[in-house]
Amino acid sequence: MAAGAAFLVSAPAGAVPFDRVFVFGDSLSDTGRVYELTRGGIPQSPPYYDGRFSNGPVWVERLAPLIGSQPDQKTNFAYGGAETGTLSQTGVPGIQGQVGQFLFSRPSGTGGGLFAVWAGGNDYFNRVSAGADPSGLVTQTVGNIVTTVERLAALGGKTFLVPNLPDLGTVPDTRNSDRAALLNAVTASHNTLLSQAMADVEKRLGVTVVVADVNALYRAVAANPTAYGFTNTVTPCLSNNAPTGACGTEVQADQTV
Repeated sequence: MAAGAAFLVSAPAGAVPFDRVFVFGDSLSDTGRVYELTRGGIPQSPPYYDGRFSNGPVWVERLAPLIGSQPDQKTNFAYGGAETGTLSQTGVPGIQGQVGQFLFSRPSGTGGGLFAVWAGGNDYFNRVSAGADPSGLVTQTVGNIVTTVERLAALGGKTFLVPNLPDLGTVPDTRNSDRAALLNAVTASHNTLLSQAMADVEKRLGVTVVVADVNALYRAVAANPTAYGFTNTVTPCLSNNAPTGACGTEVQADQTV
């Protein structure tokens, strides 16, 4: 199974690898769906950037031009707070619900597009508690991702980008909590099962699935932040929509995350 994003940008000179990017996910990929749904209420912008849960364009907006596409809100179905099922605890569509919206939009010529499916963190943040056995939740969450990819393949998708998860117990919100170690263990289980499941999907459906190892990159940045241009990887930039000071005066002056 393809394991690196290098595959996504490899194409003959002058060729366009993908004409569009279809996105299904949560706040890591949302380019304004929740902002539009709440009429500009969430996320508060500023300090957040232009309706993103971020201080700037999200990852898929940076990836799209590299693979010959352009970011398009009409093909990005990700919602902040989304889980992997049909409906999330926050009331927004989960990634399976987002597939329904994709189908309703009646896209044509989907075979030339890249399908990005990245979710799972909110399933665990919302349901994992200290002392509980999360094995069933991991199976269900990965199963939901598999179902999503299967449905999209049936609708014409041929190439999929499915990132794994960073260590959920090391993010600022959970790193000092009583469930930090359990969340990290859940992350490891999720990522192992996800890789196995996507390999099976490739074999059964004859599609290409790139499992991007976000976890490895996250760990590399945490271990050597200065090499990646960071000085603080443990403190949030914002708390209650106000700068914490952890990200420097430029962040405060710009009112960004």
